[in-house]
Amino acid sequence: MLKKNKEYISVFIPTYNGEKYIASTLEALINQKLPQNYIIEILVTDSGSKDKTLDILRTYKDYIILNIIPNKDYGH
Repeated sequence: MLKKNKEYISVFIPTYNGEKYIASTLEALINQKLPQNYIIEILVTDSGSKDKTLDILRTYKDYIILNIIPNKDYGH
């Protein structure tokens, strides 16, 4: 839900087997110092990761909007 009088910064992160870097990437975004009237929106789409990417992403559920696309839809 959009908040009145707020400016949004949207960041889209596509992932596939990104366990090595996803936590540090999300931490860097979450810890950004923004002016009070700004909100950061983090959108993550995973395309069938086979590593621990999804487990890591689920620990950030309060900070991100997660969309999971089944591997069969991408063919990797």
